[in-house]
Amino acid sequence: MLKNRLYITLFGLLLLGWGITSCSNQDDPAVDPTLTASSSTLSDFVATVNTPSAAKSLTINGANLTNSVTLTTGGTFEVATDTSSYSSTVTLAPTNGAVTNITIYLRLKSGLTEGAKTGTLTASTQGIDDITVTLTGMVTADSTTPTFTASSTSISGLSSTNTAASDAKSVTVMGANINNAVTIALTNTTDFEYSIDGGATYVTTEQTLTATSGTIASTTVMVRLKSGLTVGTKSGKIEFKSPEITTVSVDIAGEVTQDNTGIQITFGTFSQNTQAITSWTTPDGGADGYVIVINNSNSFTNLTNGDNPTAATQYNGSGQQVVYNGTSISGFSVSLLSASTTYYFKVYPYSGSRVYDTQANNQGNTATSSCSTSSTTESQICYSISSTLRSITSNNYPDYTPSKPGPDPGASVATYTMPISPSQAASVTSVYNQGPFYVFGVALNGVKIDPIANEYFINTSTSEANRDWNQEATFAGNGLGVKDGAHFQTIDGVSVYHYHGEPTQLVSGITGTNHSTIVGFAGDGFPIYYKYAYTSDNDLTIKELKSSYRLKSGARGGDGVSAPNGNYDGTYTQDYEYVSNLGDLDECNGRFGKTPEFPNGTYYYVITGDWPFIPRCFRGTPDNSFKLGGGGM
Repeated sequence: MLKNRLYITLFGLLLLGWGITSCSNQDDPAVDPTLTASSSTLSDFVATVNTPSAAKSLTINGANLTNSVTLTTGGTFEVATDTSSYSSTVTLAPTNGAVTNITIYLRLKSGLTEGAKTGTLTASTQGIDDITVTLTGMVTADSTTPTFTASSTSISGLSSTNTAASDAKSVTVMGANINNAVTIALTNTTDFEYSIDGGATYVTTEQTLTATSGTIASTTVMVRLKSGLTVGTKSGKIEFKSPEITTVSVDIAGEVTQDNTGIQITFGTFSQNTQAITSWTTPDGGADGYVIVINNSNSFTNLTNGDNPTAATQYNGSGQQVVYNGTSISGFSVSLLSASTTYYFKVYPYSGSRVYDTQANNQGNTATSSCSTSSTTESQICYSISSTLRSITSNNYPDYTPSKPGPDPGASVATYTMPISPSQAASVTSVYNQGPFYVFGVALNGVKIDPIANEYFINTSTSEANRDWNQEATFAGNGLGVKDGAHFQTIDGVSVYHYHGEPTQLVSGITGTNHSTIVGFAGDGFPIYYKYAYTSDNDLTIKELKSSYRLKSGARGGDGVSAPNGNYDGTYTQDYEYVSNLGDLDECNGRFGKTPEFPNGTYYYVITGDWPFIPRCFRGTPDNSFKLGGGGM
């Protein structure tokens, strides 16, 4: 029994030993293939038009290869594994997964045209990235004619700021059959410097390339813009001269921009719909002036040198807009911005005759804060702008003290929505339809613009309202209490302020010196301006725009009982008539044209100093948020 147990134990130990031996003899993991060339560049090949160059060689080594190695050259060079069997492609077959110290010969082909030549040798095999060897040389007319070549006739696109040198670009030169040194010189410029020692030393003075046994070895000449240059476009030449050769000239060109590293925009507070910009830092080297643009996306189209754009601090809601154009750093504010939204700004410093620095690091952004309309004692107006809609919520409280006598204003919150990119409709829509039907618009202080009074001629026999004859709110004889183009309407016990005519307190700061700012938005989304605007798109002088309405002549045809009689005197809206081209504006008191906020042009409405003061119809389609449906004054 003990003997049997001993046999079993020994057998188990043997099995355990076999298992350990088996684990220790597992296959080795796969090893990645390798492929190398003894040099990454071969240069100074010299061929004639009718004969190939002398060969130059390198060594190829590879290990753990699973496929052949293919060597390929371009159209100007050829490759061989000996000194006679040249072609554009050679295949190396590995032995036991290796190619070992295989000598490869390369040369410039015969039959090429004169000049500098470049090419590559590419070695490729499965499972490893290709390796590339750069090849450079030249072709001469024959074996005795002195020849000097450059790999390019121009170097362009050098770019720097006025405080730093640019990155360098290079040209490769070499010569054959030359006995004298070749002189390198910068000409027609003082803005560039060059190096022939790999960038270790840059100079502006002449240097020489010396021939050895009739050959000037392949030399990389690096060129860059110097530091400390004035802003602008720079150009010149670098020339290679010798008594034996025709001068080889390489054109060089670049651009120096204002160094605005460190330009930082300082943002002030955001209140309601207005963002303050308090200052921005001066770029190194200074600037003659600045243009600042805003966008609701982080995308900017650079200004064109020489442009002098018009700035407008009321943002039109979408896209890039110039908000500042001046020569000093001074605070300003941008209004009509949406709450809780990120806006992007970019500063374009300029010098001289408006050469703009378009560097990408001179921008900043700010996120506007939330906005409230809960006050009952001060004007509050908030904007919410999407890609298609502008919503304006206000408490309808004026931002000034209305003229007395009259009640104190109260707050009444309302939200108006309109398209941010409106279009003209096929036909106009009247604000009047047997009574006030639409609020025309909302002013920038949040007060509604509502020209139609809910007052009519009253039949003296039946006391019924004749809605074909609507009393004009601004006609003093009607006694509707309109002062400064506005008055109050009691809604749910609150005295709500609104505009019926020319809102003189709202526009008190707008004179004929400059184009009017936006004073409000109409129900169809088009902007509303006061009466001072450009004469035309081609004449940016300022004029006062006039309506094309006039009082009718003669007397009304009514009987004085069911309809009014007497001369047309402005008591009723129907006392006026539209005469095309009588003034500057169409039947809706608007026109299409350029404005500071819309330099490419837009349709816009005008509040005029003559009747109808406030437009009475829409060119676009009004949003239902402006609909009254009758009633109101």
